[in-house]
Amino acid sequence: MAIIAIMRAMILGSTGYSGELLLRLLLRHPAIEEIVAVSTSQGGQPLPEWLCATSTERSKMSATNHRYATPTQIKNWRGEVLFSALPHLQSASVWKALVPHTVIIDLSADVRLQDAALFEQLYGARPIRALLPQACYGLTELRREQIKNAAIIANPGCYPTAALLPLVPLAQEGLLLDNIHITALSGTSGAGKTAKSNFLLSERAENSGAYSPGCTHRHWGELHEMLPQHSVSFVPHLAPMARGIAATIFATLRSGASERDMIEIYNQQYHNAPFVQCCLNHIPQTLEVRGSNRCDFSWQLEGQSLILFSVIDNLLKGAAGQAVQNMNVHFGLPEDSGLPLTREL
Repeated sequence: MAIIAIMRAMILGSTGYSGELLLRLLLRHPAIEEIVAVSTSQGGQPLPEWLCATSTERSKMSATNHRYATPTQIKNWRGEVLFSALPHLQSASVWKALVPHTVIIDLSADVRLQDAALFEQLYGARPIRALLPQACYGLTELRREQIKNAAIIANPGCYPTAALLPLVPLAQEGLLLDNIHITALSGTSGAGKTAKSNFLLSERAENSGAYSPGCTHRHWGELHEMLPQHSVSFVPHLAPMARGIAATIFATLRSGASERDMIEIYNQQYHNAPFVQCCLNHIPQTLEVRGSNRCDFSWQLEGQSLILFSVIDNLLKGAAGQAVQNMNVHFGLPEDSGLPLTREL
């Protein structure tokens, strides 16, 4: 079925890694007819020529004369969907006045956690609270029905996306015992474009190590809220690569549960999920999903001891790609519209 281009979109923070990738995805999305790309640092400056290579792409930016919009242009904008790729604690205060007029898809953490005390522990004072009841946690494959009706969609973090997609179906069906241990490797793009000495090539090349272990990492809050019946420990690591998340998860199946039970649960949960792929014959690698919106996972079962292996591209399924996927679901578009299934971007 053909998709009619009827939607107008705005992107806040359009020159960061996630914001720029959002712009590239929307430029090729068949349902988007107009895009306003907002940038504090580049407002008023021309868009790079390579971003709008075709006449169709250039026409989508004609309203801004192929330039980045300034933040002052946000207030009176009216459109169907706004994506915010602004930093944590800065995002919601910028878009909150637009909530009655447009659907918000926020890639920051500002509306991710429902527990106020937990949010303050991990991030500090929340910039807004009144709009929180309108927000839905947007882990697409697990929250489709809520996403369809939400005024605000909180895009998940990259680490939780990789870990929760293989974990939550098993936990919801009572297959897992209490303790879950997650260790994960991340590419340096997950830290954004802000200059930090720890992310210089000379610091990260040939170098990998853990940081913010246990429950001190901010993404632990999402794991905790989505797995409320379990004790979750989480140890992230920086890896010498630009993009990718590779999560290794240790859990224990309850007595009597089997691999056949796992396969039935995954088939039921993900039989109609174009971006979740169970790899039965090998352990997936980050290069296999780089440039795609997929989460690939597999497992190894030794008695009742379970090891799950999950990989995503942190900038696509872990950020911009999942945001567009959430837009598709909310507006009743084909879920895979405008999104890469294979290594493209």
